[in-house]
Amino acid sequence: MISANQLRIIKSVLYAVLIVLCVIYLFSVRRPHIPEFAHYYIGAKYHRELGYFGIYDAYLKALMEIHNSDSLLTYIRAVRNLEDIGYMSPDKSLKRFANQRWRPERWREFVADVRFIDKKLAENPQKSVLQHWSTIMVDHGYNPPPTYTAYVLPLANLIGLNERNLTILCAFDIIFVAAIFTLIYLIAGLDAMVLSFVFFVSARDMLSYTTWSLFRFDWMFALALAFWMMKKEKFLISGIFWAISSLLRIFPAYMMFFAVIICLIIYRNNSKNLRKLGKFVLGLIIGAVGFVLLSAILLTLEGIDPLKAYIQFFARISVHSAESQLFNAIGLKKLFEHFNFNPGPLGELLIGLIFAVFLAVYLINLRANPYEIAVMSILFIPPFFYLSHYYYLMLVFLPTLKRRIINLFMGVFIAINIWITYSLHGASGYYRIVDKECVAYSIILLLMPISLWGIQFIHNKYRKTNSV
Repeated sequence: MISANQLRIIKSVLYAVLIVLCVIYLFSVRRPHIPEFAHYYIGAKYHRELGYFGIYDAYLKALMEIHNSDSLLTYIRAVRNLEDIGYMSPDKSLKRFANQRWRPERWREFVADVRFIDKKLAENPQKSVLQHWSTIMVDHGYNPPPTYTAYVLPLANLIGLNERNLTILCAFDIIFVAAIFTLIYLIAGLDAMVLSFVFFVSARDMLSYTTWSLFRFDWMFALALAFWMMKKEKFLISGIFWAISSLLRIFPAYMMFFAVIICLIIYRNNSKNLRKLGKFVLGLIIGAVGFVLLSAILLTLEGIDPLKAYIQFFARISVHSAESQLFNAIGLKKLFEHFNFNPGPLGELLIGLIFAVFLAVYLINLRANPYEIAVMSILFIPPFFYLSHYYYLMLVFLPTLKRRIINLFMGVFIAINIWITYSLHGASGYYRIVDKECVAYSIILLLMPISLWGIQFIHNKYRKTNSV
C-alpha cells in the first residue's frame, strides 16, 4: 500500500511534469506580438513628441519614407482618429503630423525604430507588411497611463531596438509572470499554483497579443504583491502595492472600492479588523501619492508636462471606453450587444447592481476574511466594466481561495480555453470564434456570484452547515 509520503512524492512529480509541459507549450506557441509591442514601446519612448494622439500620424509619415507612397496608400486607406472614435483619411493624418515637433536626430531615431518594426512585421507570412500596417493604423493607439510612461520611457531610450534588445525587453513580462506564480505558490501552495498556471497557459487567445509585449503584466504583478501582503496581514504594504496596480490599470481601484465597502460592513463592530482596514487605506494613500509624484518627477525630467500628460490620458481613455462592439471584450455590456438588448445606461447600471448585490450578500454572510474579499472583488468587474479579455487572466488568483466550487468554475474556464484553442487551430472566422469565447466567459462570470449565493443559501437554510 502506498504511504501518504509516497503519494505526496508522486503528486509532486506529476505536477512538475505538468508544469514543464505547460512551459514548453507556452514558449512554443508564443512569440513577441510586434504590433502590440510597437504601440507600447513607441508610445512610451516618443511620448514627448507624440502624446496620446499622434502615434499613427507619425507612423504614416515614417512609412512614407520607408515605402513607396503609392503602394503604401493602396493598403492604408484609413487612420484611426485617436481624439474620437472615428477614422480619418491618410491625407488628414499627414496634415496633423505637421503640428508635431521633432528634432532632426530624434526623427531619424524614430524612423529607424519604425524600420525595425517594419522588418519584424515582414517576417510574419500571414499578411504582407503593408497589410499588417493597415491593421495597426486603425487600432486603439497608446493607452497606458502616465505612470507607465514615466518608467518605460527612460528604459526605452536606454535600450534601443534591435534583435537582441527585443528579446531583453520582452523578457521583462516573462519575469513578471514567473514572479506572479511564485507569489501564488507562497499564498496558497502547490495545488493552487498548478491550477492557476494551467488556466493561464490554456488561455491561448487571451495571451495572443500580450505575451510577450512590453510590461503588460506590471499591474498584475503589483496586484499579486498586494494579495500576498494581505495574506500575511501586512495591510499597509498591501495598500501601497494595490495603489500602484490601480495607477497602472484603473479597474483594481474599482475592485478596491467594493472590497473596502464589504470589509466595513462585515467588520463595523470589530475594532481590531477596522484598524487593519485603516492601515490598508493609509497604504493606498501613500502608494497613490508617492507613485504619482514619482512619475511626475520622471516625466518632468524627460521634458513632459505631467499635468498635460494626465489630461490627454483621461481624454484618450474616455474615448476608448466609449467604444462598443469590441469582439474581444467581456462583461455584462458584451451580452447586451451580443443579444441585441439595449436597456440604456440606467438599465445597465441597475442590472449590474443586481449581480453585484448577490456577490456582496454572499461575502457578508460568509463573513469572509480580508484576503477572501480582496480576491473575490475580481467578480465585481464584469457587471460594470467592458474589459478586453486579456485582463481576465487575473482569474489566476481565484484558486488561492481553495474553495471547491471556485475550482470547479476554473475547470470550466480551462475547458473553454481548450475549446477555443482547438476551434482557432487552422480555422477561419477568428473574430466570430473569439466573440463566442467572450460571451461564454461573460455568462459564467455573471453566474458565479448567483451560484455562490445560491449554494450558500441552500446550505444555511436546509443543511444547517457552514457556508461554502
